[in-house]
Amino acid sequence: MIKKSQFQYLVIFILYSLFSFSQEKNEIEKLKKYNSYEHIISPKPKHHWTYKYELKNGLYSKFETYDSKELALKQKFIYDSINKLKYSISLYNRNDGHISDTLIETESEIYDNFSVEKKHDSFNNVIEEKIIMKYQETDSLNNEKEVIQIETIFYKYDKLNNIIELNRSFNIPTEFPIVYGGGRSHYQNEKFRYIYNENGLWTKKYWIINGKEFFIEKRKFHKRKLL
Repeated sequence: MIKKSQFQYLVIFILYSLFSFSQEKNEIEKLKKYNSYEHIISPKPKHHWTYKYELKNGLYSKFETYDSKELALKQKFIYDSINKLKYSISLYNRNDGHISDTLIETESEIYDNFSVEKKHDSFNNVIEEKIIMKYQETDSLNNEKEVIQIETIFYKYDKLNNIIELNRSFNIPTEFPIVYGGGRSHYQNEKFRYIYNENGLWTKKYWIINGKEFFIEKRKFHKRKLL
């Protein structure tokens, strides 16, 4: 059982993993016109994260993560005959300090203290998500007790199936915003606005909090060269 102090780190790690290695199914057809793209988080600050994807038939074939300009992670993806992801192979990990060819299974590690439940609409968009976390908390008498925290998030989408609003709530008293080290704070209500290219892929993403708009992400697409 994890301690409450470990809760924040685990949430950030899981959300980062889901974000980095998942591919939006509604974009695969659109991405067939490109051979690569870059996804930049927090474009304006000097320190930012950049994800670089190489594409094959609209699917990720290679993936690189850059911490500002320094390579932090590199992977390649292997698919079966019906283009379902079988596994990925780690080619480089900055934390290991060396290049490797470690096989990474697509099945997520099962955490006894963590689970996610999702409901989808007819377009396979997640419209409701429950993030269930168990952790140990110490009271004023130094006694430990198990806490089960359930975060429920409802999502709304635009006509291109990108999230334009989310609303979150908890089963236990929670003060907003929730500040996470290494990521954006979580608010009870968050809205998003996008700028799209001619192929219906978003190139700029804005985060709207309490009526204020912030430029948070951008993507650069590189078209296939005609032979």
